[in-house]
Amino acid sequence: MQPETQGFFKDTQQLAEEYIRERILLLKLEAVEKSAQLASVIVTVIVIGSFVTIVLLLLSAMACFMLRELTGNWFYGLGIVIVFYVLLIAVLIIFRKNFFYKHVANFVIRIFFEKNVNDEVTN
Repeated sequence: MQPETQGFFKDTQQLAEEYIRERILLLKLEAVEKSAQLASVIVTVIVIGSFVTIVLLLLSAMACFMLRELTGNWFYGLGIVIVFYVLLIAVLIIFRKNFFYKHVANFVIRIFFEKNVNDEVTN
């Protein structure tokens, strides 16, 4: 009876080690998948942000030309646009926690903890 007991515990130990290795591999794959999703979102935001920046730059130039025509002076036209952007930056700095921190943190948490079909099957 002694050899059968050792064989049982050895087989159980091997099965437990294999299960743990497979579980660790699954966790690594899930972490890579979530990181890839987050990276794709970051790249998308950077690309869209750069196009928005170009459009804002062109709109600012148009506003400067329009305000120059209205005021008759380049200095006033550029000054009005610059004051607008300084006020916009001040508002963004004051409300950065409400606008950015909460939304970005919630978005990252949602990506890492969203359930998919595989999670429902395994649990």
